[in-house]
Amino acid sequence: MIKFVISDYNWLDPDLTKAWFNEFTSDYLILDKFHRLKKTDNIIWQKNVGQNVYDMFDYIVENYDNLPKKIFFCRACITFPQGRSKPLSNGNCSLNKIRELINKPGLVEVNNYSDLEKYKILNKSFKYLRKKDKFQIINSNNISFMEKLKFKIDIHPSSFCNTKEGYLEINNNWYIKHFKTKFFRSFDKFMINFFENYKHKKYIRFSPGCNYIVPSENIYKYPKDLYYRLRSLVDYAPVVGEAHILERALYYIFNGKLKYKAK
Repeated sequence: MIKFVISDYNWLDPDLTKAWFNEFTSDYLILDKFHRLKKTDNIIWQKNVGQNVYDMFDYIVENYDNLPKKIFFCRACITFPQGRSKPLSNGNCSLNKIRELINKPGLVEVNNYSDLEKYKILNKSFKYLRKKDKFQIINSNNISFMEKLKFKIDIHPSSFCNTKEGYLEINNNWYIKHFKTKFFRSFDKFMINFFENYKHKKYIRFSPGCNYIVPSENIYKYPKDLYYRLRSLVDYAPVVGEAHILERALYYIFNGKLKYKAK
């Protein structure tokens, strides 16, 4: 059975019998960052820092010697509608998609962005060349003049998604200007600082919202010290820029192919 580790900030109904995850498991841990639910063996009041990125690394650090075989890290609002205006929280995956992905082997990125119409359209016009880390136009008739111009100067597409390549976003640190930081203001600088074999990527693959099903064997490819250090990058405020950098790094970390640069 997969252990569900769920970060909640006033998203779940207080009546947990109505919660979406009951369909899949009774083995869950809710990290209540709003401190509104009654504490039980399945609910703890979590420190409200670092968004759900802090929660993921905190769980790994505190349970490193006895991790479940598979862990589903997710936000409680994962099934909320997408594209809603702030301050409403947006989800990242439909319930039907979770049903489709829940028993998939290996590291699983839990989102349904490949089902969005904007990405279906982009897939008809562009193909991502993984080894070259760039896009190729496959149908110029579907692309406007402005899109062709942006493609020529390497700023289009800015994001892309399909079931094979996952969700891809251009690596330009656009999000950093919106959040305060303390340690890093660049994805590349963070990755180079922590991993010996990282090479610059024009496009970053990640699961928006940090929703992943992770085999513990992947987590154990790195020492506890790494997760302790990563947790310390986001523990200084509720919303921090480093959490957004780490959101984009998680796929590569959990893939287990990076070489950790220990202190």
